Amino acid sequence: MADRTTADVTLSRDELAAYFEHLGEEFREGEVGDGEEVRVSVGNKTVALNPPETVDLSVDVVERSPMFRGTRETIEIEVTWKPRS
Repeated sequence: MADRTTADVTLSRDELAAYFEHLGEEFREGEVGDGEEVRVSVGNKTVALNPPETVDLSVDVVERSPMFRGTRETIEIEVTWKPRS
């Protein structure tokens, strides 16, 4: 069984940068061996995660041409790992 928490929001560029900065600080502070979790805000919920020292990162950028209902750009960022014990 998989638990999924999803939120779709509209942010300003400054708000997005602050979200990523906070997420980066969570990963930096939750170092392996200190017992801290990485806490991720998703909508009105906070999810506690337990990443190991290394994680897998996938970045996908899509640029759609105007031929397909107007120009649109997308960045998908996925970070995966097997939780620490």
